[in-house]
Amino acid sequence: MTAKEQLLEAASRLFEENGYSGTTTAAVAAKAGVAEVTLFRHFKNKETLFRETVKQIQGSVILEISDHEGDLGLREGLSYFSKALCRYFIEQNRTIRMMLFESIRNPELKDLLKEGPMRSVTRLDKFFSRHIAQGSLAGEDPRIYGDALISLVFGYAISRASLNDIQDIKSDLDYLETMILTAFLPESK
Repeated sequence: MTAKEQLLEAASRLFEENGYSGTTTAAVAAKAGVAEVTLFRHFKNKETLFRETVKQIQGSVILEISDHEGDLGLREGLSYFSKALCRYFIEQNRTIRMMLFESIRNPELKDLLKEGPMRSVTRLDKFFSRHIAQGSLAGEDPRIYGDALISLVFGYAISRASLNDIQDIKSDLDYLETMILTAFLPESK
């Protein structure tokens, strides 16, 4: 693992545990096992480190979605994307909640909250555009479908994870799939 990767991993854990304000660059460097000057060689300042950490976390779901966006039918795509997003939101729930909190305390970080979901919506636009063009979805704006899917999955996943009510992830994913298919394809119950 490179020094930069070690720093990003350490930063991710410390930002999650202590928040943006409670994490120092010295603590990140110490947890990564490098000198603080090494941190500053890779990252201009703490805000840059935080932004890179968040982008790395957000990137994991975007790559998973982009690999499959072009070759799925509507029902299969809705199922696949809702489950992939749900797993991501559940796995990253502590980081997401920290980011929400930090964006309130540090308004300069608000744009970070939009970047991950907006990139996912852009990927989903292609999927929904194809199905609108084929006539399997009504309307003209694929972004509405992407926004709706991410919002539904996000709300469900974060509420379940926040309540520590995830006993059986497979049951949760099956229920989510039913909910999404009912919302998007009500005639196919």
